Amino acid sequence: MLNKFSYEYLFSYSCNIGDMYRMVKSPMGLRNIGYITDGEVWGDKIRGKILPGGGDWCVIRKDGVSCPDVRAMIETESGAKIYMQYTGRMDTGENGYEDYCNGRFPDVNYICTAVNFETEDEEYLWLNRKQCFGIGQVDRTKTPLKVQYDVYALTSLPDDA
Repeated sequence: MLNKFSYEYLFSYSCNIGDMYRMVKSPMGLRNIGYITDGEVWGDKIRGKILPGGGDWCVIRKDGVSCPDVRAMIETESGAKIYMQYTGRMDTGENGYEDYCNGRFPDVNYICTAVNFETEDEEYLWLNRKQCFGIGQVDRTKTPLKVQYDVYALTSLPDDA
């Protein structure tokens, strides 16, 4: 291993994807567009809610890999606004593209993401300097569709750490 690192749990969140869900075939694959209606944020570093209006512009490639492209706004309990953006990968299986095109979805998918934040709030400026990751799941057993994540911050460590 060339480099050392550590990670720190920041928060968990759950958000609902509303009825404005679209599936359109495109040159990149099957485009899924879901709008965030609301959500909750809880954890050691951030507590609050996910505001309505964000969304996921996801593509399911023909090899069955789903690539989310999400933008959302967090409002903390203290009123701070934190913009959250992430991309990632979710394996829907070798037949995932065909299954999704034909309206066949698994109850739950598991997903890994690379998360970035932007804020001007003094209390949370440290987030602007962090590269984060999320481990989550998409749960289709609930109505509306629910997405849940645990979010962690990565830190590079010096060689002598």
